[in-house]
Amino acid sequence: MPYMSYGPPTLQEEVGQEEAGQRHRMAMEEEHPCVDLNTNYPDVVVKVGKVIFDLAEVLKTELSVSGASPLSKTVFSNKGLTCLSDLRKSLFPMYSNRITYTPEILTKGLFSEYPGLENLMNKQMEDFQGLLIFSRSWAFDVGLQKDQHVVCDALLIATGKHPTLYTVTEKDCSVNMFEYARQTARALKQKLVNVGGYTQRVCVIPHLLQLGTNEEGNTELGLQVKYPASYNVSQKDITKLLNSLVIILLGFRSFLSDSLGCEFFNLLTVKQYEILSKDLHKCRKLFIYGLPGTGKTIVALKIIEKIRHMFCCHSDEILYICENQPLKEFVRGKGICQSVTRVTFMSKNFEKVKHIVVDEAQNFRAEDGLWYSKAEDITQSHNEPGVFWIFLDYLQTSHPYKSGLPPARQHDPVESLTKVIRNSREIYGNIKRQMERIVQDEKLGDVPYVHLKNMLRKATCGHNVSGDYTIKRNLNMKEIANDVARQCFSYLQNGYSEKDIAILCRTDKDTTKYEDILKREMRKFKLNIVFQAADEIQGKHITLDSIRRFSGLKRSIVFGVNPVPTQKEISDNLLLCVASRANLHLHLLFEKIPSGYSGGPQGHGAGLFPELRGARGNTGVAIPQARSKAPTGRIRPVGHTKMVEPALGLPHPSEQYPQEWLIKRVRNATQIYAVMAQEMETIVRNQQIDIPHQRLRMLLDEAECAHPLSGVSKVERNLEEDEIVTYMVENCLQYFQNGYSGKDIAILYSTVKKKDKYRHVLQPKMENEMKNFKLDADFTTADDVLGYGIVLDSIRHFSGLERSFVFGINPVPTQEEISNNLLLCVASRANLQLHLLYGRAQSTKKLTVVHSQTD
Repeated sequence: MPYMSYGPPTLQEEVGQEEAGQRHRMAMEEEHPCVDLNTNYPDVVVKVGKVIFDLAEVLKTELSVSGASPLSKTVFSNKGLTCLSDLRKSLFPMYSNRITYTPEILTKGLFSEYPGLENLMNKQMEDFQGLLIFSRSWAFDVGLQKDQHVVCDALLIATGKHPTLYTVTEKDCSVNMFEYARQTARALKQKLVNVGGYTQRVCVIPHLLQLGTNEEGNTELGLQVKYPASYNVSQKDITKLLNSLVIILLGFRSFLSDSLGCEFFNLLTVKQYEILSKDLHKCRKLFIYGLPGTGKTIVALKIIEKIRHMFCCHSDEILYICENQPLKEFVRGKGICQSVTRVTFMSKNFEKVKHIVVDEAQNFRAEDGLWYSKAEDITQSHNEPGVFWIFLDYLQTSHPYKSGLPPARQHDPVESLTKVIRNSREIYGNIKRQMERIVQDEKLGDVPYVHLKNMLRKATCGHNVSGDYTIKRNLNMKEIANDVARQCFSYLQNGYSEKDIAILCRTDKDTTKYEDILKREMRKFKLNIVFQAADEIQGKHITLDSIRRFSGLKRSIVFGVNPVPTQKEISDNLLLCVASRANLHLHLLFEKIPSGYSGGPQGHGAGLFPELRGARGNTGVAIPQARSKAPTGRIRPVGHTKMVEPALGLPHPSEQYPQEWLIKRVRNATQIYAVMAQEMETIVRNQQIDIPHQRLRMLLDEAECAHPLSGVSKVERNLEEDEIVTYMVENCLQYFQNGYSGKDIAILYSTVKKKDKYRHVLQPKMENEMKNFKLDADFTTADDVLGYGIVLDSIRHFSGLERSFVFGINPVPTQEEISNNLLLCVASRANLQLHLLYGRAQSTKKLTVVHSQTD
């Protein structure tokens, strides 16, 4: 019994109808290897279960295989939003009783660039009613190589006429060129049927034109084969033909293809198509700002394909650069270009490369050299300048360091992508709130916040697909692992596969920490799960990796495990990064907050960023979990900047006007703050140096610590040099074992002279002791504060800087009247732990303030 359908087929029917065309597709298996022709399509419906029925409610079939040619693929848009007819009207506007030249910007550009072209084309147009659609190369648009002698192509679609493809050349009008035009017309006709799904009679007549010749000479080059009148485009068929043309130009393989096991297509947005339609001969450099989920990587891959065809390049002449290894592997698997990370790019030469596409540029770093200058030099080093396009999203910045990009004001020209096409509407709602919070707070430097605010005003969700978004707080590791295992079991029971799921942790260290406990909890649900890293994104298992390493990738289901950054200024950015990776279902799971922590503003993850989580070391000292950098607060304690008696050249305090006061401590742990408060009280009370004591007293009365985060403050006296070295080595060893590095530690002396004196003794001893524990101890000075070594310098030289852990060695000044100021200076440099160590020579000194305080 034949299949019958009343009205447009549903998504379920579409999947079933694919089976009817299986015999036809088998004959084309070699031509279309990306389609699995052995798929049992009714089983696909069972496999996807609830997912396919949810999607059926929101997806609209734009091209049905039941009414198209056997080789066509199903094409969907989203109900109630931009659909095929809207895209057709936007790209191909038609006006009655005249011929319309489109696209308007390209047409004007071509007429300006090639004098005589407009007159030549006007002569070809009679009293037509329809469209003349210009392209720099219709050959490229249908997947062929462009001939360098071709000025442009123009496709005529007019009522009552055969579709005609005009190929315009400047010089060459030979037989070979006409064969090129014929092959292009033939490929376009095949695309209209096999990709666009056009089912009426159709032909495309090639017609070769040469600039500077008369109409009669050009006419002789036309094809002398006559098609019957039934091949003319009728008024009722012109809309269908233009719809097929839209699918050819805007269609791309949907992520649903992998989820459902058969090939589906979605359509590019108009803005994506406009960017891809740019003349690469004129638009060599371009910055593309894209909001999360707007398809930046889709456009990046398509522009690489366009570069290959437009410039007849080999794959090794085009370079794709990104920051993380998994995204590099994903693009490398496409086989269309070289694909490297920024680190590899800076370490090698690329003599063959002519064109460069950079992706996720906001997360690049300048620590290995000036990558931007090197890329620019490479694209300018050949006879003809190459293409250099940079894709970035400042909102998904995952670190606070310099990216190596030029200042935002020098980004020119710039295009923006604002229509989110990846995430469900619930996830998009959260992403939108996160983006608004980021641009409002303006925590990062050299970010074009005004431009980003304008982009957010234009931001829209490009579909109406429903999904889930949940947050759970105050969980321990076992509770988080159990929740992930239970949810995974439910998803797998409902037809999802393991490759649809990603579990993303804050850092690589957290990923290792959670792997074993996740496997144990999975086994409780009889799941024998094998995890894969993001590098194996094309694999079939659950991805378990860090948020940063998953940048630029996506999954239907994403678990964000304690997405709390080590740098507070990027807290909202990191939440945005993990949220934007999820297509349909997002679960954020946060570890317990330290006792008494109240946090900041409550929202989707706001106020959930604990700085300390007690993990006891061998000596009983509370060691925080790993952080790669201390908080960046720059509020200085009152009185501590006055370190010496000589005048600083400042006006008298009565003349310092207007004034603003900063009194809320945001940098130091509570135990360190207590020491500092005691020192500040002593400084104000004793009045030993010329400072505005009355005003400082008012500030101290209002001063407060902005958080209850716990830390350590310790004093050790009467130590021998060997004992000081041993003490520091034992503590540094604990820090390293808990994930910290040398750049988290500073060892400070009272003067440069004493630093130089002790350095020759302490540094070799520390290095020897470290080697006993198989640790490398690299030392640096405050001048190299952005480096990776332990800072070894004077207190004064380290002024204004900070470290998580600070050792103050004999912090006794040569001027007694500033002794409290000097202690305050060294104490305020420590974020989490402060250790003041005094040798025997200083044991008789009168210390008025510092007492041992431990957590």
